[in-house]
Parts: sequence; C-alpha cells; structure tokens
Amino acid sequence: MADATPNHPFTDSSADIVFCLSDHVRFRLHRIILSIASDFFKDMFALPQPATITLSSPTAIASDEETAEIDGLPVVHVSESSIVLEGLFRLCYPVKDPPLDNLAQVRPVLEAALKYQMHEAIEITTRRLLDLAQTEPLRVYAIACLHSLADVVTAAARAVFDQQLMDKYVDELEEIPVSAYRRLLSYCGSSQATGKGEKLNGPFPASLDLEYSDLASVTPSIKPTDVDDAYDSVFLSDVEDFGSVASDTPNVIIRTCDEQDIKFSADMLRVFSPVLAASLSMTSSQSLESPRVITVPEPCDIMRPLLAMYHPLALPPALDAPALVSALVAAEKYQMKKAVWLLRDALSKLEADPSVDVVWLYFVACRFSMRSLAHAAARRCLRLQDLATSSFANVDFPGVNAGTFWRLLDYQRRCRTAIRSMLDADPATWMSEEWQRRVQICYRNYTYYSACWLPRYMNSVKKLPCPSGVDVVQDSVLRESLTQPLVISNQCSSCGSAPSILSLCNFSKYLAETMETRENEVALEWKGPIQ
Repeated sequence: MADATPNHPFTDSSADIVFCLSDHVRFRLHRIILSIASDFFKDMFALPQPATITLSSPTAIASDEETAEIDGLPVVHVSESSIVLEGLFRLCYPVKDPPLDNLAQVRPVLEAALKYQMHEAIEITTRRLLDLAQTEPLRVYAIACLHSLADVVTAAARAVFDQQLMDKYVDELEEIPVSAYRRLLSYCGSSQATGKGEKLNGPFPASLDLEYSDLASVTPSIKPTDVDDAYDSVFLSDVEDFGSVASDTPNVIIRTCDEQDIKFSADMLRVFSPVLAASLSMTSSQSLESPRVITVPEPCDIMRPLLAMYHPLALPPALDAPALVSALVAAEKYQMKKAVWLLRDALSKLEADPSVDVVWLYFVACRFSMRSLAHAAARRCLRLQDLATSSFANVDFPGVNAGTFWRLLDYQRRCRTAIRSMLDADPATWMSEEWQRRVQICYRNYTYYSACWLPRYMNSVKKLPCPSGVDVVQDSVLRESLTQPLVISNQCSSCGSAPSILSLCNFSKYLAETMETRENEVALEWKGPIQ
C-alpha cells in the first residue's frame, strides 16, 4: 500500500525504481543517482535486472509488499527502515542534509553507507563520528573499532584517556572483541605512565586482531601422563575402524578437515548425535557395501576424542585445556549430550589448577555459561595487580566480548573498594567481639589496651597497593610490624612476649578470612544464561 502522505522527499514522478523499506515506506529513486553515489548499486544495476530485487531477509517485508512492479517501475526490497535510508539518500540527493547530531542518528546511516559503498556518505558520517569522539568517546571508540576507522579510533582513545573514562561501561562494549578493548586499556595505561596521551603505536589493523606479544602464549598442557600411552595404544590403532555394534551394521566414515577418515557405527551415531544423524540421512553411498561419508569442518584431533567418549573399548580421552574448549564447542554443535557433560566437568576441575591461566579460564567459563567456574576464576584474578594491562592468552572467540572483560575488571574494582573501605574504617566496625577482647593484651597503668603491634600491622596492610588475604599473612608484612620495639612503654610487659607475637600471626589469619568474606559478598555481574 502506497504512502498516504509521504513526509520524505523521494516522491519524484521521474523516478525509475522503487525501494520498499522494512517499515513499508516506499522511496521513488533514480538509478543514475544511486549508481553515481554507490559502487554497490552501480554494479547491481549493470546486471540484468529481474522485476523484483530483494536485499533483505524474507521476513523483513510483509507479503503484500512483494510486488513485482509499482506503477510500472521495478521494486527493490531492503532491510533498512525509512529513517535510516532517508538519512542516507539525503546525502546523495540535492536536498536538505539529514540531522546527524548524535550517535543514534550517525551510526545507522554510517553503517548503511558502508554496506552500500557510498563513499561520499561514508566520509560525511565518519567526520561526524570524529566530532562526537569528544562527547561520547568510549561509544565512538567501539563503533570505530567495528568498522576499522583508524583515525576515529585514535581520536576516541585519546578522548577516553583525557576524560579518564577507562572504567566506564557502554552497551557497545558487547559488540567489540576483547583484543580491541585491551588495546584501549593498554594505550591508556602507557599514557598514564608517561603523563600524557600519545598516539596509538602503529597502524590500526583492519581485522582488529591485535598483535600483542602475549597472544603467542599457550595455556599449559593438562594431559595426564598415566593414561597417555594406554589411550594411544587402544585408540590410535582403531582410527581406521571404530567398530560396529553388529557385523551387519553399516559403518559411516567421518571425514575431518585434515582429510582423516574415522569409521564409526551408523547406529551409534544416530543415538548420540541428532545433528550427525541428520547429516547421515542426507548422504548416500555408492553401493550397498561402501559406507556413507560425512564431512565435518573439525580436525581429527577434535573429532577423535569426541567419538572415543562413546566407544565401549576406548579409554576416556586426555585433553589439554585449549583442546577441551575446541572439543566442547564441537560437542555442543553436534548436540552430543554425554560429551558435553564430560567436557564441562573436565573444565570445572581446572578451577583450582595453578598451571592454568585464570584470566583465560574466566573467559572460557563465560563462553560456556558456567557461572560458578567464572566466579571462581574471577576470584583468583583478584590477585593480579594490573589486570587491565596484564598478559594473558588470546580470548577472541565467539561468546565473549569486551563487555565480558569489563565485568571482570569491574568485579576486581568493587572487591578492592570493599576491602579498602573495610581497612580504612575503625577496626571496631568489622572486628568480632572475640578478637576485640583478644587484642587487649597491652597492660599499662593498670589498664589493658590494644596490642602495640595492632596499629603498626594495620598500617603495613594499608600500604599494600591492593591488599588481599594472601598478602596480609606474608612474612614481609608481619616483619614490618615488628621492626620497631613493640613495647611503647617500660610499663608494658605483654606486647613483646612470645604469646603476643603468636596473637599477631593468628590475627593476620583472622584478617585474611574477614577480607575473603567481604570479597564473597561482592557479586560478579553476569550477562546471559546460566548452565
């Protein structure tokens, strides 16, 4: 149905093509103008044209809009709304320019211009984005990262540093990879150290794949040595033939991306993977004797352990930490419930493993919606002094983003704030009644006072850059409390005694437990499902 009272300028009777938009508005346009403004439309119009062209998903346009012609003109169906494309086409036509005063107006027009390769419109919207870098730098930085706009990235990063917005959250962080956010934090961190903002070093890579030196680091292998040889001897010998449930059961060949063939029972395959079973049903063999072939994009090193989990003779596969992730991704993809359960259980057991990169483990847990594991990994990350710029493995995999990293940093900030607030308060506000009595061991002038070591010990703890339960029981902290004579008066006969020193050690453990309790009260913000 045509617009009753069009409130846009694209109604000229000389138009030779009609655009039907997602909100059912129609623009009557001119191919020559679109071809001059857009390489995309220039190439499209150079091809033989059907009566109707659809540049959107089938569900984006109502069925009554799927019209071959309107007033004898060919029709193009697009997925953008009239608000977006009116702004874009106004930049191409000799009419009043659209308002581009904020990101809500600039971003959709910019993205449409990039999609349809309208260079003049790209330049105009990019300049407006650059102007907005001073008012909304973090949002602009994220948008510029998404579209590899190097100059805008640099300007926005400088504005983020100048305005000290590194800790701020914006929704656009959910759209960019962790590496892009790390680049910003690293830039701001180095600028903080030098006392001024400097330009980002090197060209901004179009892929946003930062070449951090630590991206080459590999998570330590976690492969039990006691089952390696047995696993290889049983399993590797059967790579060519995994065996059948019965002699008359036809086998299927699973061909991996590295051109390895694994034979498996077709009946077993149907039982444990509905996805592979569906693929099997769509394949056919050349003869009754020859097995059917399913080609998968995973390598043999991933598919082989997954199939071993269902084989009655194979030992449980031993996988290192990165391989666990790849295998779990494949298991979820093929809906292999048993394998998913086993692999998630194996990941959960890495919670306290000291050889595993805890930052990597946090992102993996978030990737698979394992909230308990994510929280445990985040707790371990509290011990990292400078998490924002610390070195950890590349975590740019699907399911995690800069927002995931921001939540980890925010959790660390809130935990440290809680601890610092506790330490700065009067000890009587957080110390138990029992310990308030136990520290009253300094006997002077016929009266009991708090131990002489208590204020010195608390001052030593407060001087720590990021106090934690692990730090407050360290010998160096305790020793600093004892560097000066404990007895502040000749009349004090208790504070220098061995029982008093033992009380200091016990109090440090109590303080560590109290700090851990305060940290436990801080919730890790979670976004997404929990499994």
